[in-house]
Amino acid sequence: MSYIHITVKAVIIFDNKILLLKRTRPSSDGLGVYELPGGGLDEGESFDEAIQREVFEETGLAVDILEPAYTFRHIRTGYCGLGLGFLCLAQSGSVSISFEHEDFLFASLAQAEKLLNKEIFSDVKNAYDKYIRNYE
Repeated sequence: MSYIHITVKAVIIFDNKILLLKRTRPSSDGLGVYELPGGGLDEGESFDEAIQREVFEETGLAVDILEPAYTFRHIRTGYCGLGLGFLCLAQSGSVSISFEHEDFLFASLAQAEKLLNKEIFSDVKNAYDKYIRNYE
């Protein structure tokens, strides 16, 4: 393994629904068309700073970070992606998507299950369950 990339993702809740972004093209790593907002850490950036920046860049939203919700990794030849997913609340539902995406929706858990990669959905469901248990 020659390269490690640190990534953050946001499970953003608004009106008890989960924000999903539709990519302009399917993921090159086979993870599908729909994804969560997020991206890589910039040098010297904290996880909280990265999630706030990435969410704003991709959606125009300000979020309240509730808690770290899950970890993930993706390994391929010469590359290892390590990540941290955060449970967040959107301060509004007014989304303005970036050039990386062509559409968005606030999905129910059932909709998210149909649209997300199985592994990603498992993490999203666990984060959503934490939200219901601890914050609703």
